[in-house]
Amino acid sequence: MTTRRTFPVVQGRVLDETWHDAKWVAALAGISCKQVYELVKQGRIPAHKPGERLIRFRESEIVDWIESNRVEPQRNPSPTSAVPSSMPKQRHDKVRAMQRG
Repeated sequence: MTTRRTFPVVQGRVLDETWHDAKWVAALAGISCKQVYELVKQGRIPAHKPGERLIRFRESEIVDWIESNRVEPQRNPSPTSAVPSSMPKQRHDKVRAMQRG
C-alpha cells in the first residue's frame, strides 16, 4: 500500500514524500519481505515506525539506500563459481561441460 503525503515547506523546499510498505521495498530491492523485516530489525535499512507494529519506508531513503549498497557483478567469474560445492560429482561435471559450451 502506498500513501502519499505532502509536507510543509522547509528551508525553501516543499517536502513531498511517498511512503511505502515492506512489500514495495522487497519488490524494488529484489529480496523477500522477510529479508526486509530482518534488515529493519538489524538497523541496516532506513525505516519509520509510526505505530507499535506498523513500519513505513520513505521512497527517497530506500532509493538512496539501494544505490549506496549496490554490489557490482564479477567481471570474469570462474566456471566453477556457479556450481555449488554440495552438488554430486557427476552432476558437477555435467554443469561444467554445459558452461564450456
